[in-house]
Amino acid sequence: MVETLQRAMSTNGSPNARQSKTERHRKDHEANERLRTSDTTASANARQWDRDRAIETQVRAELQKSSYHPVRQVSCDVCRSVIRLSGRVPSFYLKQVAQTIVRRLLEVSLAIENHLEAD
Repeated sequence: MVETLQRAMSTNGSPNARQSKTERHRKDHEANERLRTSDTTASANARQWDRDRAIETQVRAELQKSSYHPVRQVSCDVCRSVIRLSGRVPSFYLKQVAQTIVRRLLEVSLAIENHLEAD
């Protein structure tokens, strides 16, 4: 009985202490992984937003160079590498002119949504 008592005192609940320490370590590791993943996602989103703004600026500048006044009035938004043209132009021809101007600038990975309305 003394031996059993000494063994119990020497371990001092160490299997439980080790288990809870291991469990805490695992939870800390998981929390760190979640933070690292969210940081990576946030920085990727920030890079995408910066890239979209740069594309939008370039597209707007090219539309402003057009000799057709209605094409210079076309609105352009970029979201997740999709260029969206919107507004009104007097003809289907000018709708296609605006799209052609934008298409010349494009990388292969970009898409155009032409929501221009022709009168």
